[in-house]
Amino acid sequence: MIEAAAALLMKAQQRDKTHAAIRERPNMNEVLAGGVLKANPRKMAPALHAASQALQRNMKRDQTHQSLRSRPDMGAVLSGGILKRSPVKTAPALHSTSIQLQKAMLKDTLHKKLRNRPSPNKVVSQGILPSAAARRKQRTTASAISAVAHRLAQQMRKDATHKKIQQRPTVSDTISSGRLRADPRKLHPSLHRKMQQLSKNFLKDSLNRKLANRPEGTDLMSRGVLHADPQRQPAPSLQATMAALQRNMLKDQLHRRIQVRSLFALRVSKHVARLLTRAGWSSVLCVESKFT
Repeated sequence: MIEAAAALLMKAQQRDKTHAAIRERPNMNEVLAGGVLKANPRKMAPALHAASQALQRNMKRDQTHQSLRSRPDMGAVLSGGILKRSPVKTAPALHSTSIQLQKAMLKDTLHKKLRNRPSPNKVVSQGILPSAAARRKQRTTASAISAVAHRLAQQMRKDATHKKIQQRPTVSDTISSGRLRADPRKLHPSLHRKMQQLSKNFLKDSLNRKLANRPEGTDLMSRGVLHADPQRQPAPSLQATMAALQRNMLKDQLHRRIQVRSLFALRVSKHVARLLTRAGWSSVLCVESKFT
């Protein structure tokens, strides 16, 4: 009995230790962060870890080779200010020391010049800087000039505004040009659209009434407005153009006939003159031409 109880006690102690170790074991993120595991076994099989690591190394090597091939040369690095050109050829390990030395030398030179710079009174006496009274006068003059310039700009804007107001069109001109539909002093802007629609309806009714009461083609022909059957004539808007075209055609035809007759009369007169010349009547023709 004692041995069995001792065995049960030992099992219980081992079980408690196991449970305590399970509770205290790190989680998956801590194991991955500590480098114990290279990948999450819940996302990738352990048999593929080695292949995944080899693939990552190859990708890093290819990326490094690509970066090395595309890196700028020494001239571009120096011109871009990434590396400082040293006046003395030194090893790359000494570049930072050389730059610090140059900075220290510039600082010492600046401090020396600051210690040896002339006093303000000496600079004023040499005429390099103006005196305090001259500076106050300059400030006063500058403020007065700026105030005058500001007033002048305001006056110019005011004059331009007055000129535009004087040159702006009247309400009737604006309405006639179509910018305004109605006089805003007589009709509220909210009623403009309704008034415009009402005007359209009036025009439509007037047009329909005129179309219904328009005379027929026979009446127009009897009055002399139309000169032919309207079914065979072009649109009324083209009749005036067609009449002018017909007149021009008749005029051209008349001019052409006159030119033909003139040429025919000239040829006949030349032929008669030749016949008379052959018949001995040239002297008579000369005398007649002198008297005529």
